[in-house]
Amino acid sequence: MKGFIKDIRERFTRLNKNQRIILLATAFLIVLNFIILILGIDIIFRVLEKIG
Repeated sequence: MKGFIKDIRERFTRLNKNQRIILLATAFLIVLNFIILILGIDIIFRVLEKIG
C-alpha cells in the first residue's frame, strides 16, 4: 500500500500544472457525482415510502 501511494505521488509530481488542475477537477467531479447519486437514491426511497 505504501508503494502504491508513493507511485501515485511520483506520477502526480511529473505532471505539469494544467494536467494537475485537470486531474484534481476530474477527481472532484467524480466525488461530487457519487454524493449526488447517493442523495438521489435516498430521495427516491423516501418518495416510494410515502407512496407505498
